[in-house]
Amino acid sequence: MVLLTGMRLGFTDRLRERLYAAVARAKWEFLLARRRSDVQHVLTGDVHRIGQGAFLLLQLAVTALLALAQIVLAALISPP
Repeated sequence: MVLLTGMRLGFTDRLRERLYAAVARAKWEFLLARRRSDVQHVLTGDVHRIGQGAFLLLQLAVTALLALAQIVLAALISPP
């Protein structure tokens, strides 16, 4: 869980840095055409949601691998 949380936070931080850099490089006309609240929402709420989704996806993969390992172990212990 600690490793998964670290991966999620690293992913979220890199994504947030890329978004801030993209906003900083954006043309002024592009930013004026957007509502300020939309840009703020993407930079705060949406990044958190994406990080949460990435964490759940990683957790699903780990759980599936553990379940597979337990099934294989059970089959080796008791083949019938």
